[in-house]
Amino acid sequence: MIAHPYHLIFIHVPKCAGMSVEEALGGLPRGQRNEQHATASELSERYPEEWEAYHRFAIVRHPVARCRSFTAFYRRFDPLWRRHLGEIEDELLLRDLLFSSNMLTRFSAHRMLSGDEEILKFEELNQAWPVFAAEHGLPRVLPQRNRSPSSPPPMSPVVPHLVAAIFPEDFDRFGYPRPERAEELSLADRGTLCWAELHAWAVRLPARWSVDAARAAEAWLADWRARLPDPGWIARYDDLVTARPPDLTGDQAVKVWVEELHEDVNRALGKRLWQPWQA
Repeated sequence: MIAHPYHLIFIHVPKCAGMSVEEALGGLPRGQRNEQHATASELSERYPEEWEAYHRFAIVRHPVARCRSFTAFYRRFDPLWRRHLGEIEDELLLRDLLFSSNMLTRFSAHRMLSGDEEILKFEELNQAWPVFAAEHGLPRVLPQRNRSPSSPPPMSPVVPHLVAAIFPEDFDRFGYPRPERAEELSLADRGTLCWAELHAWAVRLPARWSVDAARAAEAWLADWRARLPDPGWIARYDDLVTARPPDLTGDQAVKVWVEELHEDVNRALGKRLWQPWQA
């Protein structure tokens, strides 16, 4: 968001108090509504003069808390699926969202920011916002928009590991400690973690595809296969890949192949299909 009256540029990372900040800045201008979650790179290209002259800032949040907040938001506000999610547990919904391409997985803080913005942490806003507001002539009390109505229910120990597999850079870059001792997870949870790594890799593939990108993808898949924690899983993966070879013709093709392969595994194991609430 370009806030001209305050000479500020706000990079809105989803589920990090962004709508509250937009209200404090006077509201998102009508002409910028399609840029609400524009990245630093996109804003610098569209507004080069303001990018050089204005103060830039963003708010980040612990990745697990951000994911849980997005799950609650999706349950309450998604126009297509919210009516069908009443019987779906939060953890099941969160796992499926982490394994798909959506506003949560596409817009990580690390990928949205350039590295030279002022960073405020969501967890420290009660202390940091009044100081920031005083420096820039903003309201000292930050409005509360889209706040979850209740505390989220507890989740299993694997959830922080799944989030860390999807957003490793957000943990490291912003000083949030990664969960430890993944080897203490059950074999089933370690398998779920492998799938999280595969889906995260597919989401992050470059849009500009090339022969080199295809070769790099092939090498990454070979390494991922070798890291599967059970020899039987490797053999099953080989059988499934023989029946459904990787489509390395482009980033979207790879994403579709990963999702279809995941469904093949679930069918072979007699498990529920991925995202059953979308049926």
